[in-house]
Amino acid sequence: MKKHKLFIIIIAIILIILLIPIQVLIVEDEYQEKSMYVIHKGNEFSLRWIHSVEKEEWEEFFVIKDGEIYLDATRFKTFGAGVPNQVGNATYLKDGWVYMVDIDRHIDELFIRAGSDTNHRLIIHQQAIILSKPNQELAYHLTAKKELIMIYLLTQWGEDIERGKKDT
Repeated sequence: MKKHKLFIIIIAIILIILLIPIQVLIVEDEYQEKSMYVIHKGNEFSLRWIHSVEKEEWEEFFVIKDGEIYLDATRFKTFGAGVPNQVGNATYLKDGWVYMVDIDRHIDELFIRAGSDTNHRLIIHQQAIILSKPNQELAYHLTAKKELIMIYLLTQWGEDIERGKKDT
């Protein structure tokens, strides 16, 4: 009888955990290949690339709030034509970078065009995911949403199965 109760408690705990919502970032390329990333530690991610005209690094920092993407800050090395001079609540220089912070701009949908020489990277939890491909321009669509842990795990499992089919 005690083993039966313990089993039911363990199953209940697992079900409760699987029903916890998490923030996910969905990255879809122009070929409808999708990847999902769990965003935690402040729900932040960034995009970093080499500006096509200035040939300098740029980085934009985003935060996910309630399944929505917000531009939080940006940093760049050169301040030229076309760059707004007042965005966010503060602008400052640090270590050779111009920072514009506390922007808090809601982004409905985030589209990226990654050129072959722009070295676009999606940075999540200090891990860079390379978006630029040699001799190829790719378009990406980024969205965010709250997802149940159970749905996220099933999606990842399904992607692993699909990858296995493509490899054979």
